[in-house]
Amino acid sequence: MEKVKKEKLNDELEKTNLTLIQYSKKIEELTITKERTRIAQELHDSMGHSLVALSMNLEYAENIATINPEKAKIAMHDCYSISKDCMKNLRGAVSILKENSTLSLRKDINQIFLKFKQTDRYEFNLDFDENVEKVSSGIKTCIYKTLREAITNGIKHGNATSFNIHIGKSSNSIIFKIENNGVGCKKIIRSNGIIGMEERVHLLNGEIIFKSEDLVGFTIEGKIPENIL
Repeated sequence: MEKVKKEKLNDELEKTNLTLIQYSKKIEELTITKERTRIAQELHDSMGHSLVALSMNLEYAENIATINPEKAKIAMHDCYSISKDCMKNLRGAVSILKENSTLSLRKDINQIFLKFKQTDRYEFNLDFDENVEKVSSGIKTCIYKTLREAITNGIKHGNATSFNIHIGKSSNSIIFKIENNGVGCKKIIRSNGIIGMEERVHLLNGEIIFKSEDLVGFTIEGKIPENIL
């Protein structure tokens, strides 16, 4: 009877081990898939923004090359800086894929604006509450990436030329609103950019909505709790 008992226990242990191995493989596959998705999103967000800025500056330089060579030269210099930034983002995304540590949100946002400064085509109005600088790096990084994607999408898909941005504190939450004057849409399509924005904000227990009325303009509003459990 003891022998039969032991054999039965051994059989059960073998089955359990096989099940655990299968679970382990599934977890490994899911981890790899998740990491690939993260890499794709990081490349899409960082590279997409830089490439749109590069394209706009090159177009501007080409249009004024014969009219104002000096301005065209400055624009080409900006293109060189943006391409270097693009390569830096690519290396960062591929090698380590660590979250960006945003120390000064206002400074990082101004760097986004500078990429389009020489084109004389885009206008950026920023209403920024300095108290937001005191919140966690994770929240600031989320807002920075959301704004960067919003500007990229607004220029690329909506042909927007003007952006009004509000970032502030309300009670125990950080709120942000990004409006542009681009072409609106009756139905908002959840592209990679929009999905990425949603995922980042929801990961911090926040809320984000997208609005477009009368086919003119596009608005993104969000709220992230300051104290994240």
